[in-house]
Amino acid sequence: MSLLQIYFRALGYLAADKKRVALICGANVALAAIAILEPILLGRVIGAISEKGPVFSTLAVWAALGAFNVIAFVLVARGADRFAHARRSEVLCQSFERVITMPLAWHHQRGTSNSLHTLLRAVETLFSLWLEFMRVHLSTAIALVLLVPTALAMDIRMSVVLLGLGVLYVGIGRIVMRHTKSGQTAVERHYHTVFAHVSDSVSNVAVLQSYNRIGHETATLKRYVKD
Repeated sequence: MSLLQIYFRALGYLAADKKRVALICGANVALAAIAILEPILLGRVIGAISEKGPVFSTLAVWAALGAFNVIAFVLVARGADRFAHARRSEVLCQSFERVITMPLAWHHQRGTSNSLHTLLRAVETLFSLWLEFMRVHLSTAIALVLLVPTALAMDIRMSVVLLGLGVLYVGIGRIVMRHTKSGQTAVERHYHTVFAHVSDSVSNVAVLQSYNRIGHETATLKRYVKD
């Protein structure tokens, strides 16, 4: 499964409440449009001042858009945070119920601590991804879609430069992700090993104390951490 498929699959969990998602997406569209309009209006204000023309109406619209942008951004961030928290709790409960109903052979094959670590890390990662999507990703994507035709209409030469920088940014990002994928996988595997050791040791602390293996388990954990 590609990274883009994983991304859209993670966003699919937000579809449980389509009305709230639609409201937040609509607000992001408005924020993206304002992000394009603000610098254009500011340029007109500066142009009107330099030409000593009427500036009050344009300045008033620019100030009103700026104030609306601040208020709308705060409200969108607040709504996104509450919605993401609610979905995290619901997904955690659903995933927990699914994990504990799996057969014993499944748990023996994967390990209880490994399953627990995967569950908790996955839910936290989904929560962060949902927040970033509703706060940043969506509005940025819409702003880019609106920015390209706006830039082409205003100055085609600067648009070519902007397009070149965008292609360069995407290319560098793909190269970095391709070269760091194996390293990230190794890091995740290391954290799974450490978490499994800690979880198994704590859950069996009575046995460890009875057989005086506290020092051995601590030394093993230190070795895992240093590796």
